[in-house]
Amino acid sequence: MDVLSEVLAAAGITASSGLRIVAGGDWGMMRPEWTDAALYGVVSGEGVLLTREDGLRPFAAGDVLLLTSGIAHVIASSPSAEAAICDGRAVAEAQHSGDFMRLGTGDATVQLVAASYSRDMIAPLPWLQQLPGVIHIRAEATDARTVTTMHLLDLELTEPGAGSRVIIDRLVDVLLACALRSWANGETDCESSLWRTLRDPAVVSAVAAIHRDPSHAWTAATLAKEAAVSRTTLNRRFEAATGDGPATYLTRWRMHLAARRLRDSDDTVEHIAAESGYTSVAAFSRAFRRELNTPPAQFRRDSRVT
Repeated sequence: MDVLSEVLAAAGITASSGLRIVAGGDWGMMRPEWTDAALYGVVSGEGVLLTREDGLRPFAAGDVLLLTSGIAHVIASSPSAEAAICDGRAVAEAQHSGDFMRLGTGDATVQLVAASYSRDMIAPLPWLQQLPGVIHIRAEATDARTVTTMHLLDLELTEPGAGSRVIIDRLVDVLLACALRSWANGETDCESSLWRTLRDPAVVSAVAAIHRDPSHAWTAATLAKEAAVSRTTLNRRFEAATGDGPATYLTRWRMHLAARRLRDSDDTVEHIAAESGYTSVAAFSRAFRRELNTPPAQFRRDSRVT
């Protein structure tokens, strides 16, 4: 599995809903802060996205917008348009009936596909923590796969049939992955984050090796061999991309996987420590506590409290 696929799978990202929005005239909708992240694909027309953290962003047909942390936001025809609070009942009814949600009173000039997705927050990945609150992929930066997926999602929302819920959820997954890939391959927003590693084949090879076998006793030398570069070159390029060395990334990835196992399995701490590549529980516990600020046994108890 490639690095982006591994990250999305490990993060527990799942689509949770899809909705078609049709708007015209002066229109606006305000979405309060919520737990799920939001995605908008602009099928036609134009408008603006407004957040307190990011300011005003005009959008147009072909654009994709990700609000990665569920921040409060407004989508509207213009900055001066009055925005009503999102009607949760209307959203639910539209999703249940396969109908669209109507905004504004004028002739329909804007069409959006909207979706939300949830994340497993048990031990948030640095990959997700390093995403900006708003990711805006403009039409000229999207590829044919992204555009095709957006239109397929719009079609399935417009004309639902047998299996539509499964199809819609999978299309949201695809649209999210395509959007993140387009953004990571862009020029500016991800310059100082793990996402920059996706641009460097040597660093990607090292990260892929860690993901493939996280319990292996990886060293800078063995990872450099996987990447077909020198140890010095790998360290330099890894730190340039992420701000940390390969050893730090290895520990963080191991601790994320261990946190999931502590919550979801009844494996002993000793077994999880060994499967995480540690020869002693004490060494594993120290690493876990440094990363998650709590010892493994306490983490297990707290994560299972309902």
